[in-house]
Amino acid sequence: MHNQASQRTSVPAFEFCALATLAQNSKAYTSAPAARRYVYASIEMMRIILITLILLLSSCSVVAERQDWSFVQSAGGIIVGGLDKNPNWLVLRGDVSGLKEFTVKPTQINSALALKSVKALVVKGAINLYITTTVISKSNSTTAIQGVDISGVDAGHYIVQYLNKDGSLVKLGEVTIQR
Repeated sequence: MHNQASQRTSVPAFEFCALATLAQNSKAYTSAPAARRYVYASIEMMRIILITLILLLSSCSVVAERQDWSFVQSAGGIIVGGLDKNPNWLVLRGDVSGLKEFTVKPTQINSALALKSVKALVVKGAINLYITTTVISKSNSTTAIQGVDISGVDAGHYIVQYLNKDGSLVKLGEVTIQR
């Protein structure tokens, strides 16, 4: 015959240590059931905080997104303006907000997006561009596409293209770089 005391002793080691600590440090938690409820509530609260932190951190890492040509078109397009007075800067005009028309009428408004970067890759006589957007914030608040750094590009005649994520290209124009 088992008595009730032997049935209550099957407590996991970590829980037993927590219960013992609580019993020593606080007169309010000297009864095992109350201490057990307190420990379980504390563990649940820690789980909720941990899950919330993981979700917040993971959402920050996927905020920046490389955009395809369909996005650029839906936001009003992009114009290649040629070279600036600075020979290391290729002038571009566009806006990721979808509030301004450049080459086509915008079909989508992106009020929560900002321009994160414009990148240029040089491949066999072509300058391939792409843009990355992110959620608008204090550090990323501009929506205007104004240009791209081409300081590593040699003098010559280049086709300027938009590079999609799948590797396909859309011709935007041509530019001659003189150094």
